[in-house]
Amino acid sequence: MLFFLHGNDPFLIQRRKQAFTQAFTKKYPTGEIHSFDFEDTGSGDDVQRALSAAEQGLFATQKCILLLHPLSLREEGAKRLTAFLEKYTETDFPEVTFLFVQSKGFRKNDKLAMLLKKVASKEEVLDTPVGKGLDAWVRQELASIDSRGTITDTALQNLIRATNGELMRLSSELEKLAFFFEDGKVTEESVDELVEFAREEVLFQALDALSRGDKGRALLLFRTQEDGPQSIYPLLSMCAWQVRRLLLLREGYDQGARNASQAASYAGLQPFVAEKALRFISSLPVTRLKRALALLSEFDTRLKQGNIDPGVALSLFVWKF
Repeated sequence: MLFFLHGNDPFLIQRRKQAFTQAFTKKYPTGEIHSFDFEDTGSGDDVQRALSAAEQGLFATQKCILLLHPLSLREEGAKRLTAFLEKYTETDFPEVTFLFVQSKGFRKNDKLAMLLKKVASKEEVLDTPVGKGLDAWVRQELASIDSRGTITDTALQNLIRATNGELMRLSSELEKLAFFFEDGKVTEESVDELVEFAREEVLFQALDALSRGDKGRALLLFRTQEDGPQSIYPLLSMCAWQVRRLLLLREGYDQGARNASQAASYAGLQPFVAEKALRFISSLPVTRLKRALALLSEFDTRLKQGNIDPGVALSLFVWKF
């Protein structure tokens, strides 16, 4: 059989891949698992080695062939794999299970991807959930950690904001929260006490405040990330990175990328972050974002030259945004 597993969430894909191989080992204790990763390789010879592993010797045994990042193959490798898939039938490999895993995006018209979709006995897509889907995922994840686990609505939203909606970190933080609270109940207070908000989220909140004209709150949020004058330069650099992403998001919005999945793909953001940004991006015209980026570039130069105090640069950025 041949399976095609892909999506935009590496954590979900890694977890599913592990579950797949564990199930294979349980079903076939004497079976063999061979893994080949084409992300950094991908020649025709690399593909041939992977396909050769599927061939049976004198004593046939069940085999699982994992082919990771097949859509990263170079031209010759892609041609060889395409030729194999075009002739593939399950009857030719009755004791071999192929699992193709692509954890990076690909173009909809990618010929190899379309062929994998056509040939696969089963295709599974694992994308980062957003909105109510993400809320449900968090509750299910907590229940899998502690069957008695519950989380209040406010605590849930605070936790998602603190982790930028990244599933790996969400899972890790839920385990920590469940460990410290024996009854499994996660409250707003426990999240605030035990979960450190990602700096990206705090800066995002500051930019959100600036978009609404709340300069005082924006400055307060920026100050929470300070750790002396030397910390302001990397703070402004990270802020510039976020403004560039917002600019891409705004450009995508103007071109029709109006839902979280489209926007995330266009701007290179986590779907949850893109979903949040879409709520206020319409109030941030491209000209304003470009002006903010120009300000940050100006302060970057002046900070490197040593002709402006870091604290003053941060304050000026807030008031001129």
